[in-house]
Amino acid sequence: MGAEEWTVECNPATVSLDKARLLKDHGVNRISMGVQSLDEQLLDRLGRVHTRSMVFKSFDTLRCAGFGNLNLDLMFAIPGQALEIWRDTLREAIAMGSEHLSSYEVIYEEDTALYAQLRAGEFEQDEESRLRDVTRNWFKRQPRPVFEQYEVANFARRPSVVPAAIRTRDLVATFSCRPARIACPHAGLPA
Repeated sequence: MGAEEWTVECNPATVSLDKARLLKDHGVNRISMGVQSLDEQLLDRLGRVHTRSMVFKSFDTLRCAGFGNLNLDLMFAIPGQALEIWRDTLREAIAMGSEHLSSYEVIYEEDTALYAQLRAGEFEQDEESRLRDVTRNWFKRQPRPVFEQYEVANFARRPSVVPAAIRTRDLVATFSCRPARIACPHAGLPA
């Protein structure tokens, strides 16, 4: 194909080691995973079919398949998303060690559960405005900058803070991957 970067988007609920290896074998070198949130109640509000535990398992599965360039898509200003929930999601996402984070303000699209809730009056659209200003510049105000902004909503991990295991090309050796069982480095995180 000849592209420097070939990205495929995926849902954490549908990642499997076989699919990931197939993508890798056919030249895909970056995966963008639609995490949105690591809070179960917000995932439910958004109508997402994945759980937070699926996010961690899928991330590890992608690493086991050899992907060294992963992006986590996150959403902010979701109705009901307290500032502390957003901060927790960011902390956990950063701790996962992805090379990129995308941070998007929620959008109310007609064919979504969130839009149906808005139309039903379950919340007001401006409820999330208090989070906008805080979150827009969050990455710029990091106490120890880990990410650098390269597009409006996209951030890349600074090379000096990328864990050595992620910088290596042989990721399979870093994660104990077996076809039938995947060692999960994030298993210690609360479900």
